[in-house]
This record gives sequence, C-alpha cells and structure tokens, in this order.
Amino acid sequence: MPYITTGGGGIGNQIKKFISAIRLHPESKAHLSYFENIFRNKSICTKDSGIKYIPINTWRIIVLKSDTEIPDNFCRVTLKNQDFDNCDEFGRNIDVEYLRIPISFRLKIVKLIGQNLHPNSIVEHKVNEFVKYHGNYSSVHIRSFNADNFVNDESSRHASPRNKTWIDHGRQRCINYINNLSDKKIFISTDSQSESDIIKESCPNKTFINYIEKNSRRTFEDDFTDMMLLSKGNHMILNPVSTFSELAWYFGGCNENIHIC
Repeated sequence: MPYITTGGGGIGNQIKKFISAIRLHPESKAHLSYFENIFRNKSICTKDSGIKYIPINTWRIIVLKSDTEIPDNFCRVTLKNQDFDNCDEFGRNIDVEYLRIPISFRLKIVKLIGQNLHPNSIVEHKVNEFVKYHGNYSSVHIRSFNADNFVNDESSRHASPRNKTWIDHGRQRCINYINNLSDKKIFISTDSQSESDIIKESCPNKTFINYIEKNSRRTFEDDFTDMMLLSKGNHMILNPVSTFSELAWYFGGCNENIHIC
C-alpha cells in the first residue's frame, strides 16, 4: 500500500518525508499542495481518488533492509540513545552524516530526486538566470545559531548541550571557512538577518550575494529557489542540523567540497 506524508515541518523536512515515502512505495504521495508549485511532476500530490494510503511523518530518510551498505550503529550525529524522532532501532540512520554516507547510498537518493523532484520551469529559470548573472560562487547556509538552543533542562526531551560556547564556536568556524575559500563571491542563504550581518562584517574580503531580499515576503517557491541556489555552490558551508542544508546537498549531487559548522 502506498504512503502519504502528514504533519508539519519546513520545506527540508517535507521533502525528506516524501523521499522516505517514495522509498517505501513508488506510488506514495505528498499531502501538501505547494509541491505542485515547485516541482515539475504534478502527480506527486494526492488527489481525492479514494485510494487508501499509510500515513508517514518523519524528518528522516528511511533506510531499507536492502540498503546493505549502511551497517548497524552507523549514525553518529543522531545517535539512537538520544531520543530523536523515528530513530532506527539498529542505529542505521544516515541523516546529516554527509560524507560518511557511502557513495552508493547517496546515488540512490540523488537518482530518486532526479526522477520525482525536478524543479518546475519557473524555479529552473530563476536559478539559471541568477547563476548566469552572478557566475561561479561558493555558498553558505546560515541558520540562526540560537534556533536550536533549547533550555538545557534534563527533564526535557529537547535537552540540548548547546550553549553560548557552542554557538560562538560554530559561528567562528563558519567565518573561518568563508575567509579561507578561494571564491570571492559567496551566495548566502539564511533565516537570520542578525547572523548574516555578523558573518558579512567578519568576512570583508568577500562579496555576498543572495536571492531573498531583506524583509521580503517569502513564498514556498522562494524557499525552494533559495535551496537550489545554495546547491550550486562550488564549495558549500552547511549547517550541521538543518534539513534545508541537507536537501541542498542532495539536490547538488552530494558535493564533496563541503564544510559543516
């Protein structure tokens, strides 16, 4: 029986959720109508056809039994004993493991994306025009370093070791990576204007470009275009816990020139 995605989450989560659904059954569907506005394949969204679907709500890419290249206890970032949602009981999660993931598995996801999640002509045109205008660049995704800094309460399932030291260290690593890049032009994708300003001030020898203008009203199409432009970077500086970063990496063909900070 095919699956249908359910539940909330940002665009990165929603695409990962659909990838998992398709991996489980090729006729699975997405429940969000905005998928029709960003992808070429309009049939990926469900219609009221009377077909029964199994609900699936996960931010993870499902690892199947047939994925023999992923051994037990593979995951390091989202360890199975840390109460993350939908954790594989054998520790075979590959989420945000990036270059540790065997190339054979990466290619499975890249192929699935190419077959089912090709950007529509409007998004494709915007991306091509942007790249044509700006030329080559490296890219950085800056998610607010405070976004996941939950209260460090041991009784909370969201207890996090992140503190001011961790936040400052991650920010400085990002700045160091950018300053060490050979590319002078840097595409910046961010949900935090304040963090973006800090990064720009700390990298005076770089020229920063972006697609989403400051204080503009964002649409799902804008978010997806932003993700596609992030994926075009010669080098990619990515957030360690962001599914937006993760999907940009997959859409870019799993670039080997990445830094995680």
